[in-house]
Amino acid sequence: MKLPEFPQEAQILRPKQLDASITYGILIWLREGEQEQADVSAEAWKSICQRDGLILVLPEPEESTGWRASDLEYLRQLVRANIRRLQADPRRVVIAGRGKGGQLAYTLALGLRQSVRAVVTLDAPLPRTLRIPENQPAVRLAVLSIESQNSIFKPLVRTDIARLREAGYPVTQINLRDASSELANRNRDAIARWIDGLDRL
Repeated sequence: MKLPEFPQEAQILRPKQLDASITYGILIWLREGEQEQADVSAEAWKSICQRDGLILVLPEPEESTGWRASDLEYLRQLVRANIRRLQADPRRVVIAGRGKGGQLAYTLALGLRQSVRAVVTLDAPLPRTLRIPENQPAVRLAVLSIESQNSIFKPLVRTDIARLREAGYPVTQINLRDASSELANRNRDAIARWIDGLDRL
């Protein structure tokens, strides 16, 4: 998918045959760096997307050095375009990212609570300047925080989880032995199961 007003493109993986009678969960993953692009790949998610009726969107930052605040408008427009074009289930629109991509995912999700229902982060504390709005029943946002045992951000992540819960956000935690290696199949399955249950939160 390419938006006409922006130079970058987004790779999209969706079930082979879309059924016009149903809606689909959308997972927008903000990958960063060559290793993560290999780890969080369309190929790795293919069977899960087919099984669970999930559409995976893999956008790229404008600069090869990674995501910047200037990419936010592109991502906002991309989220809206995907919801409109891809038969999105409004209860299962999710932004995800690791590290800096996870921080950007928080910023994007908290700013688009009318459209985004959940955020998944790996070893990502909240941006330090981000104000957490109170969670509201009409625009509920759920959080899945994945933390690796060897992460240097663990203390910040745990402090931020407490802040999110205090503001009324339902937070689910998953602990990994080591998130520096490829996201294992069992972890992708755990993320997919959590997304599938969002309509029941």
